[in-house]
Amino acid sequence: MINKINIINFLVILTVFFISANIAWLNPRPEFDVYRTIEYFPIFWQYNVDSPTELLSAAFFPEYFKENAIRISRPGYPALVNFITNIMYFFLSPFFKFNYLYYAGAGYIILKFLVYYIAITLQTSVLLKFFSLKNSIFINILIFFHYHSIFYATTFHTSELSFIIPIIFIALYFNLIKKYSILKNILYSLLVGILILCKPNYACYLSILVFSFLNKYFVESIISFFIHLIPIFLYLLYLNYIQIQFYHYGIQGAGFLGWVLDAAKLGYLNLTYEILFSFVKFTKNLIEYFHIFLFLFFIGILNLVIINKNNNKIIYFLLIFIFFTWLQIFVTNRWGGYMVADLTLPIIAISIFYLVSKIDLFHKSKILNIITFIYLIINIGSFINFPLINPYNQNFQKYDINETKNYLN
Repeated sequence: MINKINIINFLVILTVFFISANIAWLNPRPEFDVYRTIEYFPIFWQYNVDSPTELLSAAFFPEYFKENAIRISRPGYPALVNFITNIMYFFLSPFFKFNYLYYAGAGYIILKFLVYYIAITLQTSVLLKFFSLKNSIFINILIFFHYHSIFYATTFHTSELSFIIPIIFIALYFNLIKKYSILKNILYSLLVGILILCKPNYACYLSILVFSFLNKYFVESIISFFIHLIPIFLYLLYLNYIQIQFYHYGIQGAGFLGWVLDAAKLGYLNLTYEILFSFVKFTKNLIEYFHIFLFLFFIGILNLVIINKNNNKIIYFLLIFIFFTWLQIFVTNRWGGYMVADLTLPIIAISIFYLVSKIDLFHKSKILNIITFIYLIINIGSFINFPLINPYNQNFQKYDINETKNYLN
């Protein structure tokens, strides 16, 4: 069974990456000047404005932070990509005389494929605790065939971590509490700190800490919190050692946290309005990102509350998780639909749990295959803009590969 599901998971991720790599043919952003990473063939083209910064930060980590510090607070991906890139460059450059940035681009794709595959594997370990093998595979498909997952699979960016980091945190938390030990807690918390350095998604981790604390795991929660800070402090010491000043673009550049204080200075009535209106925007984001799954999720929650009263702990954790997801969005004042992606695993899983337990739509594989195909087509279709424009006719910018000469000497 394990071999079978590993193969299926691999094929799911391979499909996601194949679609993402060839997204240029769908004319996904006609208003955007695409970055042709491979100039003469429309594969792995980039439709995100941050992609050049992400790639250069990784290719020339950490020196590039002296020139552009936007990603200095997220060194996780740049450091890992740089490590993979240097290995490939060392072994392959004598035979393949590509510019260093091409190796960095390949390193980025390799890292992201590994992250996706690890995430779907860990997610499967969680789902198999509640679902059959068939339905676990189906939920994997629904989550990883989502348009957000497809778009960012081969994009030089960290946005996919919005839904992947919570998957990793939840899966490893199940493993931690299965047979608790201080060593496992330390390793878990260190990994949390490392992932926070990739993307500071705190909603799920804070939910786990509060949930554990409320269940009287006081010492364990406190240990975890302080241990997770170690990688962050070590990184700050490293920056100090190499004499690069730390800069947090979100707080110092985009106004994270500070905007709440500014709103409060205008009066408590104004702050109250911002808080109340934030729930409206939060709900809009949930609808925009999850569509019908949100409706099914609420039905599933009612089903858990009314009929399955032994699932109180699941309900409590979900309420805490939803609150911290809202809070994370509120303090950053970023209201894009993807900001609620943290909740992907619980919302889609509980949606399917209701359908399986009550309607049992999925008892036949043929029905599952039809739904999967339709779902994939819908998500692929979400990228299409008419009239379709040949990729070679789209407006474009190029990475300046000559920038490498300043760092390779």
